[in-house]
Amino acid sequence: MKSLKLIYLIPTAFLFLAVGCTQEVLPEASFYTYEQTQCSDPWGNTNQASDLESLVQDYLSDKEIAVIESTVLVADEDAAFCAACSCPTGRTVYVKLSEVDGQKLLNLNQGWTAD
Repeated sequence: MKSLKLIYLIPTAFLFLAVGCTQEVLPEASFYTYEQTQCSDPWGNTNQASDLESLVQDYLSDKEIAVIESTVLVADEDAAFCAACSCPTGRTVYVKLSEVDGQKLLNLNQGWTAD
């Protein structure tokens, strides 16, 4: 009778150990940056930082890129001004993405850089 209990006990113990030791490993997340331009951003133009953040999030969502976190930082407003379409506005967009979505973003080849 003891050997019968052991036959059931050993596989059951291994099952509990196997289930208890598995842990989902989350992919690494990183920040990516984009320098807003005067008028050549793929999501359109805006002069408001809060609107810019929404436009970027909507654009990336359409590209099936999930944004974990985002923010827009504004540089010194007294900096030199350039009105050409490709000139930077002084606003930098930061997005936090998973490793997979970060690679999708970089593959778009639109001026994003890994931070």
